[in-house]
Amino acid sequence: MIRIEEVCARCGSHLGHVFQDGPPPTGERHCLNSVSLTFTEQGRELPDILMRGAPEGLADRGQF
Repeated sequence: MIRIEEVCARCGSHLGHVFQDGPPPTGERHCLNSVSLTFTEQGRELPDILMRGAPEGLADRGQF
């Protein structure tokens, strides 16, 4: 079985894999490592986990 590695777009760390044996409509099954996930309540500031001085996700909004 072929698997595709998923990595963080910001730092390149390993997040998990994508397999092509998933359900319709995409046929993809994402297997993410739970240690790579952090949940934040809706409406709350995102934490500065990497201690970069800016909230995580700032780059995703094109403001970095």
